[in-house]
Amino acid sequence: MTSSVAAAIGLIALTACQHAAPPRGDRVAAATQAATPAGSTAGGAAMAQPAVNGAPVVTFHLAQLQPAEGLARVQPNPQVSLYAARQPVFTQADLRQVIPVQDSRGQVFLRFEFNQRGSEKLAQVTRAAIGNYLLLSIRGRLVAIPRIQTAHEDGSFPVPFDSVEEAQSVVRLLRQAAG
Repeated sequence: MTSSVAAAIGLIALTACQHAAPPRGDRVAAATQAATPAGSTAGGAAMAQPAVNGAPVVTFHLAQLQPAEGLARVQPNPQVSLYAARQPVFTQADLRQVIPVQDSRGQVFLRFEFNQRGSEKLAQVTRAAIGNYLLLSIRGRLVAIPRIQTAHEDGSFPVPFDSVEEAQSVVRLLRQAAG
């Protein structure tokens, strides 16, 4: 197998992510909370905002546990390294809205709802990348690392959070980015 074929396979494998993220540690939560103003309220965030200075505000990068040519090493905490595609597989241009939800067991999620173009990409990426991860960043700040557990054919991708407060902090970051 040539190195370019191996790199292509690695990028395809990177495309889909599950919800069970590797341990993030307190660094992601602390970084998220440090950027959020006190007194903001939670709720959904519309995603029609343009890129800032040409760079996307919201990005999802495909990532995997194994290194491969062309992938960048990302270390969300000292015990975990992931290897991510350098270009995002999704940006805010693929999103319609983000809605905070809580399931019957109390698990808190942000449900990222994709527009038509994004929904098609989401289905394709998640079918191809089950078992890999999506790195969710807002303005270059890593805020979540959901694992792709299944293909998402319905145009939405739930991103789990450890608490309501953590999810609210991410919603506030999204609002700041849109503002």
